[in-house]
Amino acid sequence: MNKPAKLILEKTDLDNVPNVAVPPGYTLRTFHAGDEAGLGHVYGISSLGSDTPEAVKTKMLDHPCFKAERIFIVEHSGDIVATCAAWLEEDSPECGFLHMLGVLPGHQGKQLGTIVAAQTCRYTRNEGFSVQHLLTDDWRDPAIALYFNLNFHPVITCDTHPGRWQAIGERLGRMDAIDQAVDLR
Repeated sequence: MNKPAKLILEKTDLDNVPNVAVPPGYTLRTFHAGDEAGLGHVYGISSLGSDTPEAVKTKMLDHPCFKAERIFIVEHSGDIVATCAAWLEEDSPECGFLHMLGVLPGHQGKQLGTIVAAQTCRYTRNEGFSVQHLLTDDWRDPAIALYFNLNFHPVITCDTHPGRWQAIGERLGRMDAIDQAVDLR
């Protein structure tokens, strides 16, 4: 059985990004050499794959767009607890991508996901892009709710998307976000 096509979200107002204070005890920074294991831990717990240092190197550090400043990290007591990357994809040169958002369960509810996601929006805007995309899965309700709160809207590119977005909108009580979908079929 084939996996369903990834869902696509788009943000077209990169100037409208919240400023959220980093909570006490947490530090916001960008990637440093040696972060591979910590990122792999967050990616693994967040079901993003790439859960080993080697996999992080292959997926992230060896990617043509990699720059340390593209990977945003929140630390707590020296441990990486949240991350998100401002990414580029060769097949979509017209926009930036929000990529690999993850927050460890014990640190959720502190707006750390919003903090790192907002940083990727700013980075993308500062690179000269006016649009940021992301790919996600139907079951990532907390992440999708965060994206809706950052004013991302669905982009429909295949016939399965409308029904899937309808179900998500109903689950999250966010039909307002679904009503803003852009249909590119």
